[in-house]
Amino acid sequence: MTTNNNALEKPAEQGMIQKAEPANTPAIQRQPAVVESLRVRQAEARNDAVARLLEASMANAGGLELEKAETKALIEDFPDDAFQQGAGGKENLIYIEHASLRERFNNVLGMGQWVLVVRDTWNENFVSGKERTPGIRVYCRAMLIVRKAYVGEAVGEMEYYPSNAAQNYGYAVHRYSCRECRN
Repeated sequence: MTTNNNALEKPAEQGMIQKAEPANTPAIQRQPAVVESLRVRQAEARNDAVARLLEASMANAGGLELEKAETKALIEDFPDDAFQQGAGGKENLIYIEHASLRERFNNVLGMGQWVLVVRDTWNENFVSGKERTPGIRVYCRAMLIVRKAYVGEAVGEMEYYPSNAAQNYGYAVHRYSCRECRN
């Protein structure tokens, strides 16, 4: 077998000049247009998938059939330790932890038999209190689908304060999407 040594030469040795990139810089970071195009395609793909899911689940709306034992288990009272204080930031209000709801759905309906789908999110800037603290209200519209049937949807919101080191934007997004399960 013969080898063409010219084909094995590095491009710079063949007279081509290449710009050196730092070894630890991912190629995708060097191409902002490619990154933006990818983001747009991913958003479009997600929107298309949610639209198809909504269309299919709406066709089954009102058609969810639960066994008597499932219905009884779903409406059963939650244990005291499932409740937490501080709903809506008010210490005198209580709420059920998302983990307790998720566990109830998984135990009664089965893993993969239900899904909470975020349909839309948006933000609203505001200023709070005498200190005029800037904040962001993060809104979420989500729908609950059980066994491929649309069950319902709700809009939830969570206030996020960028100056509060105890929370971040991701925390607010997670909290409002969890609230949808409770609505």
